[in-house]
Amino acid sequence: MKRLRIVAFVLALTISWLGSNSASAGETVSFGTAATGGAFYAIGAGMGDVINTKSSFLHVLVQSTKGANENLQLINEGEMDLAFSASSSLYAAYHKIGDYASRELTNISSIMGLHYAQGHMLARKSSGINSYADLAGKKVCTGTNVADIYEACEAIMLGHGVDPKKDATVFHLAQDEASQKLSDGDIDAMFIWIGAPAAMFSNLMVSGEYVLVQADEKIIEKVCKENLPHVMPGLVKAGTYTGVDNDIHCVANRSMIFCNPKLSDDVVYEFCKQVVENWDAVKLSHSVLGDVELKNIADQTIPMHPGALKYFKEIGFVK
Repeated sequence: MKRLRIVAFVLALTISWLGSNSASAGETVSFGTAATGGAFYAIGAGMGDVINTKSSFLHVLVQSTKGANENLQLINEGEMDLAFSASSSLYAAYHKIGDYASRELTNISSIMGLHYAQGHMLARKSSGINSYADLAGKKVCTGTNVADIYEACEAIMLGHGVDPKKDATVFHLAQDEASQKLSDGDIDAMFIWIGAPAAMFSNLMVSGEYVLVQADEKIIEKVCKENLPHVMPGLVKAGTYTGVDNDIHCVANRSMIFCNPKLSDDVVYEFCKQVVENWDAVKLSHSVLGDVELKNIADQTIPMHPGALKYFKEIGFVK
């Protein structure tokens, strides 16, 4: 009888200990990125590796997706926990403007802002395309099926005197598909909005058979002011890609990590904490993070998740 009491006592202590430490067992969250050849995937994978190594509470499963449009849908429906998008997409979805006016994608909260992604175009050198004005009569992928991407490219084309509806054959394709079609010669040029250098562009440009398409600086400024208020003029700096000896004018958009507002405050707090405290390791995941000022990652274009707000207030990034 005494032995049974000792066993029962030990078992009770074990159950009590497990219950009181259930949080330490951790929580697993999914993290939607984009195509495997882009900066979103590389950064997401880097963050996942760091957090999974450093955090005793949070485990991150990084997943490749079709990009911002799919990510918005997945987050809105609660099928993904965290994801990447662009600030313009989040703003348009949250405020239901433009292509998002008739779509219910308002179950979104921002977590942090990172690098500025460049909207830039790669063309086959044999196509004779050097500037956006040369796109007339060409087969061009102006972006994925995300409206704020292809609308930006097509606004730049219009600014250079090329009507995408009349003067060119336009496609909206996933990045991997567009890259393959460009490589196969099925299209002449493709536009992506991604942190430069984009791996898929870098891989193609090594051959010397491709060129980055130049935009007129004044036209970019005009397009941003009149057509793309949540976007700013940007640059792909000389040397970013093989064979690029001059700065390339383009548009730039802030890359954001966001989530569903229902995601646990503790999870979002821990995610932010691990990213900030291990920033030196995180930024090794992609060169685009080298220009990010850490104190600015709390700058947002839509309401911030309470877990992120709590952490950023604690460390003084938000007043």
